[in-house]
Amino acid sequence: MLQVTWEWLGMPPALDLANTVAITEGAEQDLVGSNEDFEEWARIESSFVPAPVGLLRLHRSELMEVRAAVRDLLAAVTAHEPPPRRAIETLNRLSRAAPEWTELDAASWRVVTRTGAGAA
Repeated sequence: MLQVTWEWLGMPPALDLANTVAITEGAEQDLVGSNEDFEEWARIESSFVPAPVGLLRLHRSELMEVRAAVRDLLAAVTAHEPPPRRAIETLNRLSRAAPEWTELDAASWRVVTRTGAGAA
């Protein structure tokens, strides 16, 4: 059994989230798969990001979507492959929930800041 210490937390939030999957003996292991493990991760992570543990808990399903998309993008980058359009669409869709958000352009890989100001 893998002993999780969470000592790597404190990196950019997307990496902290992506790193909640470990590879042990050639198989992926979800480090936040149980409610208890997710609660522990959220409690520690909330000390590094401006989000209370309750907010992380409330948005667990969206966080897992972000994690999958970030991991897909990281895998593409390390394999020198084009970014998966599905991963970009997921991140952009979830980002749009904020009053101001960033989106990743699938063609150029450029990050664009957008705002809902003036939207009807």
